[in-house]
Amino acid sequence: MRRLHGLVSGWCMFGGVVLIEVSIVGGVIKALGKRLASPLHKTLIGISFLIVGGLYGSYLVLELSNPTPPEMHWVVQFYVSVTLLLAGLGLLLLVTVKRIIVLSSKPRRKRSDSQGESKPKK
Repeated sequence: MRRLHGLVSGWCMFGGVVLIEVSIVGGVIKALGKRLASPLHKTLIGISFLIVGGLYGSYLVLELSNPTPPEMHWVVQFYVSVTLLLAGLGLLLLVTVKRIIVLSSKPRRKRSDSQGESKPKK
């Protein structure tokens, strides 16, 4: 019974952490998506989030090689690095999807040359 209780409480805690992570990342993406006007700014901020998250995550991995890392310290570092990585990926995905939608919604012009018709000469 104790194993079952430990398993259920562990999965509940994991689910809560994932829900909090999703809400934080979604809020960051929504806020930056509305506040930043140009897709270039969104792309640059997304790339910078990816770089900072990757560097912070690599710092975490290097610090974990220490024989006795502080428990809560690496959990917070991991959470921050994953949040930055996911926010950067989300912003880049947002820019890409919007660009695809804009490109696909443009009407295609029919060229008269390709249909075998020639323009009348004056």
